[in-house]
Amino acid sequence: METKVKEMSVQMVNCVGVGRFLNWASVDARGAAGGLLLFWDNRVLEKLEVESGGYSISICFRYRADGFTWIFSGVYESVIGSEKEDFWEELGVIHGLWEDPWCIGRDFNTVRFPEERRNAPKTHN
Repeated sequence: METKVKEMSVQMVNCVGVGRFLNWASVDARGAAGGLLLFWDNRVLEKLEVESGGYSISICFRYRADGFTWIFSGVYESVIGSEKEDFWEELGVIHGLWEDPWCIGRDFNTVRFPEERRNAPKTHN
């Protein structure tokens, strides 16, 4: 979940997800860059490792039912062009940390083709 909160607190997290089995990790917002909040049910997932960066937070989880280990990364790509390369470099570093299956979620603020942009002229073949 993207946040604009400069410093996450237990009280704020409890407003979003309630329960004694809730666990969470966050990256605080920096200026215009959104922060990130990840939360999960610790009866289902065991947190093994956490890596936080300027644009992401990644957690290595173990599924308690069968021991399956996997990575989830919540990301926020800056809309500032000069920071985009830093974002992709950070993702490359994360990719090299673990060999487990990897799921990436959230806001890339990027498009594959110019016509995918909002308000872009429509082209038809």
